[in-house]
Amino acid sequence: MGIEKYDSNFSVGGTIPSTNVYFNALDIKNALYGVFYDHSEGLYRRLPKSISSKISEAIEYTAKCTAGGRLKLKTNSPYISVKAVLKNDNALSVMTACSQFGFSVIENQVSHATVHADVNKVLKSDSEYFTFEGVKYLYPKDEHELTIYFPLYGSVKELYVGVKEGCFLEKGSNYLHEKPVVFYGSSVTQGGCASRPDTCYVSMLSEMLNFNFINLGFAGNCLGELEISDYIASLDASCYVMGYDYNAPNPEYLEKTHLAFYKELRAKKPNVPILIISGPSPDRVTVNVDGKNVTTVKGLLEITENDVGTRRASVVYQTYLNAKQQGDENVYFINGKTLLGEEGRYLCTVDGAHPNDVGFYRMAQTIYPVLNKILNK
Repeated sequence: MGIEKYDSNFSVGGTIPSTNVYFNALDIKNALYGVFYDHSEGLYRRLPKSISSKISEAIEYTAKCTAGGRLKLKTNSPYISVKAVLKNDNALSVMTACSQFGFSVIENQVSHATVHADVNKVLKSDSEYFTFEGVKYLYPKDEHELTIYFPLYGSVKELYVGVKEGCFLEKGSNYLHEKPVVFYGSSVTQGGCASRPDTCYVSMLSEMLNFNFINLGFAGNCLGELEISDYIASLDASCYVMGYDYNAPNPEYLEKTHLAFYKELRAKKPNVPILIISGPSPDRVTVNVDGKNVTTVKGLLEITENDVGTRRASVVYQTYLNAKQQGDENVYFINGKTLLGEEGRYLCTVDGAHPNDVGFYRMAQTIYPVLNKILNK
């Protein structure tokens, strides 16, 4: 028992009401978005094993993370409870327990906070999987339209949603834009380091513009493989968002793959809008210290020709220009240097690379007008 002994607001879970009745999330017809359940593995996934296992061990691992998974629900219950079985992976030091081992409960852009595991108990457990449950009470009214967001960096084996006995629980309303926006990108797209599953910029944009989405952010491994491009092209999407440049090992690798990725996607989907975004560009540069290359930070106005600038100007933007020169009128570009704004940039990341909620909100605000134009064209 720690600080919660003296401040109950830090307590985890809450007492589940005796009138609670649980339903398997898979039994709530058509309520699941952004992930699917692989019955052969007994896990929720973002990418089929038949694809991820052929690309790399890293993609296979991150494909089991449930970033972007959601349940859209409607109920007349005065509370909503969540019971989940999650894989016992190591906790990331730069992310919260809420975002790794928790489920956000959102109602029309109002947060009912998260139901999440006690990370102290998780770290002490030797089991491959652990179970936790919690409850959130809702403001009294006849019906509630809820979205429950899955963990960003956790793997979910089972999920149950509970309501008061005698109350109904069913699929919530459709999105205004039901055909999904497909995001492909790095750890930033996956949601590192949002404080809650719903405060990743992708989820923020979905709440702002009321669109369905699929999050294919793969931490450290957004490398532009054509197998991924082919899979993305197989999805019936309203828009594709390419956030691919952050994880390329160097500008030369990016140059070989970025345009090729776009061309493969465009060849298979000639009429679907493609939004190309360069990395959010925290002001990092590579310097040499005692013969070792390390990253450090310079002021915004000093960032000119460096690795990030080369990727943005000489590769990512050139893909966009090439597309426009070839007559593609359905391609868009956002300069990653603008994503975090200019004032108070130092407030926008956790570790100099991954946005916090302030950074993600600024990203969402910057992307909003472009994506709004695309979806309502």
